[in-house]
Amino acid sequence: GERCKILLLGESAVGKTSLFRRYIGEPTERVTPTIGVEYKQKVIELGGRLMKVQLWDTAGTERFRTITPIYYRNVDGVLL
Repeated sequence: GERCKILLLGESAVGKTSLFRRYIGEPTERVTPTIGVEYKQKVIELGGRLMKVQLWDTAGTERFRTITPIYYRNVDGVLL
């Protein structure tokens, strides 16, 4: 199947992880700050074909921002 890589970027504590978990179908209570990057995949049907949606949740804190650029490669979309 096809793949779609989506990167979530933004400041700390704006709801990136909550959005990430809600889309995947995981609980959004008690969200702790992301350290580095968290990755999940969800398979959806789009136009009669299966698509692997890869979500990459990045840390918003300043000390982890140097890690984020290495995940930009082959990105199909970014949510800010």
